[in-house]
Amino acid sequence: MALSPYKGPRTYLSVESMLAGQVNTPPNPWANRFVMLCKDEYGLIGMRVQSLKKGVFVSYVAKGSPAAMAGLRFGDQILTINRSCVAGWTDDQVHERLRRCPQNNIILAVRDRLLSRSIVLCKDSAGLVGIKVTDGRITGIARDSSAAKNGILLGYHVIELNGICTVGISDGEFRNMAQELLSRTMNRE
Repeated sequence: MALSPYKGPRTYLSVESMLAGQVNTPPNPWANRFVMLCKDEYGLIGMRVQSLKKGVFVSYVAKGSPAAMAGLRFGDQILTINRSCVAGWTDDQVHERLRRCPQNNIILAVRDRLLSRSIVLCKDSAGLVGIKVTDGRITGIARDSSAAKNGILLGYHVIELNGICTVGISDGEFRNMAQELLSRTMNRE
């Protein structure tokens, strides 16, 4: 049985039609999502990128910035800026392109960060989640803790804590951030 060629109407997908909700599937099957950004009053979007192995990755997102409000996170891969493929670009080329973008309607095709997963940990009766973190890496797990029950392994890296990037901060800063989050959640209970 031979298949006859498709003779129906041809439709071409565009970024605009996808953002308008007219198309369910992105035109690029490798793009997880499209993000529309605008610049703040200083002409900034609050993000830095790093080129690595011909890819462009988000290396910093400022808290409360347009990039943060759009949902960009450390480790996300930027595939396009306003339909221009950025594969192979340097950090400077990407930053320059973003500087030259208009104030509004900056459209990025973004692939969510690779090889990461989100885990929700619950406090025990002492208000602890059961992990010890040294230099951003998990170096200890308490037996029967929320961390142990969620399958966390030694050597995992903590890259975000409640939506805030923790890469590059000191152990003391990490502890203070975790304590502040724990005390905030304890006060709500």
